[in-house]
Amino acid sequence: MRLSAISLFNAGVVLVTLALHTQAATINATYQNGAGQIWSDTQKGVIGQAIHDWQSVIGNNETISVTFDFTHAGTGGYLGVWFGTYSLFEGTDVYPWTPGVTHTVHFNVDLFSGTNSTWWDPTPATSDDLPFEAWDALSVARHEIAHMMGFTNNNFYVDNFSTPSEFDKWSSHISGTTFDPGGLNVTMEADLSHVADSGTTQDDLMVIALVNGVRRDISTTDLSMLQLAYGYTIVPEPSSIVMLLGTALVGLLGLARRQRKRQA
Repeated sequence: MRLSAISLFNAGVVLVTLALHTQAATINATYQNGAGQIWSDTQKGVIGQAIHDWQSVIGNNETISVTFDFTHAGTGGYLGVWFGTYSLFEGTDVYPWTPGVTHTVHFNVDLFSGTNSTWWDPTPATSDDLPFEAWDALSVARHEIAHMMGFTNNNFYVDNFSTPSEFDKWSSHISGTTFDPGGLNVTMEADLSHVADSGTTQDDLMVIALVNGVRRDISTTDLSMLQLAYGYTIVPEPSSIVMLLGTALVGLLGLARRQRKRQA
């Protein structure tokens, strides 16, 4: 049995698909009530949008099941966290869809209220109504699904499980804290499951903390890293994705008052 817990997050970026495709990943969601919360239609709609966003760019014809639930993690805890577990036969090649692998994404209900709180967008296809002081649940969901798809350094997605030739598909591309040196050349955080919030990956979906008042989208860098590590079919290919940069949101209080919150 293995257990991995990963923390959470390109603001103003929209991915535009330039090619039609017939195959795509299928992500099946189960919603589990808990911690005094019942899933609303609005909350399910946010998760559905995040799932749609990932299904539209992963072209592998595979089905992944994941449970979304609510937990208490305290006001100093995470916004969201992904857990993956499995108990598999020796020699198994492990992917998110491998039979026997289970996924759960927890949302911390202790951050659902207050001046700075998790916000569930009733119209998740647009971001023009995102409150300046709120943490965007859609960004959290996209981030945690990215961990599920492979942003994890816990020796979780491996070739040849429990054999002498076993190796981790993700960390095998990392030297020190650099993912694919001389190629993609992405600087990672120390946990090697998040990209650095600086340089070319500043404000990327997969940085470790989310700033309030910001929505983050799946980036070409995220997709290129997953493609290299796991051989995913990306639709369209990362080089064919158009990035439309929106106007930066600057409130009257200024960026200095915006709070970062750890995503897991």
